[in-house]
Amino acid sequence: MRYSTLIFLIFLTLHCFGQVNLKQLPEISANDFKSKSCKIDSSAKAQILYDIGNTYFREHNERIEHVFEKTTRIQILDKAGYDYASLEIPLYVGSYGKEKIVDFIATSYNFQDGEIISKTIDEQELYEDEINEWWIRKKYAFSDVKEGTIVEYSYKISSPYNVHLRTWFFQHDIPVLKSNYKFNGNPLVNCIYQIS
Repeated sequence: MRYSTLIFLIFLTLHCFGQVNLKQLPEISANDFKSKSCKIDSSAKAQILYDIGNTYFREHNERIEHVFEKTTRIQILDKAGYDYASLEIPLYVGSYGKEKIVDFIATSYNFQDGEIISKTIDEQELYEDEINEWWIRKKYAFSDVKEGTIVEYSYKISSPYNVHLRTWFFQHDIPVLKSNYKFNGNPLVNCIYQIS
């Protein structure tokens, strides 16, 4: 009975209804800036509007590698939430080289004088520092952040290391309004799922 329940849950999570396409989040409009507080937690200093991820496998240079895609949109609700207008992306460095960031883009949006003002950055504006001999970190802090600012970032990580896939968190220390993660397994790779 336990195994049939587990199989049912896996198929249920792999086929979710109301999924948001990773590349096509709703366009930001003036209405998005009207919210001064989170509808599910009025004391929240920031809220994650969308957190969308996808992992899949592909062949690259005669090796199988996995690609992790992530798109996140966060709204800053008060000054205590300014730290959420920054991002850090850890990358593993091992015997096959380091994981690579591909298709990175990040944008901040503010509503000013009836207009949406956006500022976009690309991968060249990320800072890199070394965590230890096995890990580096790419990071960025958005500038011109104020109450109501919406930040959005999207990237892919291409990795030849298929032993440990990226962890996905559906909940964070601030409210998450929409979280969706899709895993496309490879029939040549055995994966163990831990759902808790």
